[in-house]
Amino acid sequence: MEAVKEEIVYLDVTRVRPDPKNYRKTWSETKKAELFASVKEHGVQQPIWARTNGAPGTWLIIAGERRYKAALAAKHETIPAIIKKVATDQEALELSLIENDQREDVNPMEQAAGYQRYLDLGGHTPETLAGRFGQKLAVVRARLSLLKLSKEIQKALLDGTIEYGHGLLITRLKDPEDQKAFFEEIIEEYEPLTVAQAKERIDDYAMKPASAPFDSKTCATCTFRSKAQAGLFPEEAKSADACMDRSCFAKKTREHYQKLAKEMEGNGIKVLTTLAEVQAARKENALEIDLDPDDYNYPKKYKSMCATCDKRSFFVYEEDGFGGKHFKTGEICLDAKCLNTMNGRKAPSESSGSLPSRSSGSSGGAARQHAIFMRDRFLRACVPAKVAESETIQLRLIIYHLLCRFERFSGQGRTDLKMDHHQVFKELMKGICPAWKPEQYGGLDDQKLYAAVETIPTKQLGTILKMIVMASVPHTAEKVLLQITSEAGITLEKDFVVDEQFLQTKTKGELIDLAVKKFGLPTAGADMKKPEIVKGILSHNLVGKVPPEIAKECKLISFTAEKAAVKAKATKKAKKK
Repeated sequence: MEAVKEEIVYLDVTRVRPDPKNYRKTWSETKKAELFASVKEHGVQQPIWARTNGAPGTWLIIAGERRYKAALAAKHETIPAIIKKVATDQEALELSLIENDQREDVNPMEQAAGYQRYLDLGGHTPETLAGRFGQKLAVVRARLSLLKLSKEIQKALLDGTIEYGHGLLITRLKDPEDQKAFFEEIIEEYEPLTVAQAKERIDDYAMKPASAPFDSKTCATCTFRSKAQAGLFPEEAKSADACMDRSCFAKKTREHYQKLAKEMEGNGIKVLTTLAEVQAARKENALEIDLDPDDYNYPKKYKSMCATCDKRSFFVYEEDGFGGKHFKTGEICLDAKCLNTMNGRKAPSESSGSLPSRSSGSSGGAARQHAIFMRDRFLRACVPAKVAESETIQLRLIIYHLLCRFERFSGQGRTDLKMDHHQVFKELMKGICPAWKPEQYGGLDDQKLYAAVETIPTKQLGTILKMIVMASVPHTAEKVLLQITSEAGITLEKDFVVDEQFLQTKTKGELIDLAVKKFGLPTAGADMKKPEIVKGILSHNLVGKVPPEIAKECKLISFTAEKAAVKAKATKKAKKK
């Protein structure tokens, strides 16, 4: 596009028209009122950009429609403008995007619409668009992803009901029903979620490819694998891989079991495909088979007799549960009498109680089950009194429970920490018991963990306890950390410090407003670039400078007033008596 001299002219407002294709549609009433008042008192300080509109002496706005509307409301006869010589709609849109991206607080939803309109004109991809406007490709892709959200969620982004961070998180989910459910959680009337809280809650909508019954290698290139989303969510690169498309995961699981059921039927094995069929079989005294050799219902002669028996059945059915449908699978023996006889126990109808009796004729799984039951009754009755007498055991139990809790912390949304909670847990265990090793398939073996705790010398229990507590602090729920600040002697007005990461989330206009109106800092204003403004703000002492949106999220809970009210009520009641 040919460079021209930037000359300000004054146009007759009646000869100027807004661009009907302008992608900016929203305007908060507060900002609208502020601009109208400013223009009425001081006039339009920043010229609009305009182009010829076909008929001689008429003009079409490229950028500055809001200033134009404010001038109309103030009944100004002219408006300052810079005339841009553009030959195509694409050139005009380029100028509009550049002006709005750099100088206005563009709503990310509107920015997405502008980028998409530019792509629709043809000749560009997200990559070339990013280069054209000096944006990071990740930013462009993130904005464009918002357009895949439902109209309801897009509207919430436009009117500020949810933040950009919320909207971007919702795009991680493929299923529209999951998106809607997650959105409703975020805007819940009595306890809406912050972006940080939403980052943790989104795990409820994820599936684990590692536990999929089907071959998850077929999903390696799916864009809804969490690893594939690391470009927009860097923390996912270090997290365990997850599937964010539950409907697809369920479909593949269903197809896997349907194929398996067909194969079993082909081998002459009866297949039950509904809960009603399984319940009917149980009423006929069928017994579910557990394939764990140590289990009570594991057939002793499973390989030699049950594997080829026509009374062995396979069941697979779907049932509703938390987070959607779940699949129940397993094997069931339609001849309970045979299974009980094989395992050396009486049938339930012949037994005097719900548990197998310990008789000379019982053995195997039944005997073991009885032994474990009797052992556990003894332990629950005897151990608590002994623990009450031993401060050492009490400390060991506290350490054990802290370690259990620590290993199960959520690590989502804490990308500023050098190590996640799993890594810290491993480091703690190395210090406590060098011989301890994690379970091969994850999870905790409670007995092994307490056995490791028992190796701690009594004199070091207090030191180890403090070490675990201190290691757990950064991984503690953020609202608990907030509540601790009062007793810890931390106050926002004295101690809070804004960092660069927070400032980088702001637009240029928001940074100027924050620096001048909220922090009272000198700044050169609109002629500065965003990095210069950020650097300028950070060069000042920011201790105690609390942005309003952060202050709003730092309310503490106090039961002092409630306690006083209860005490006063009790005193008043006592006086009446």
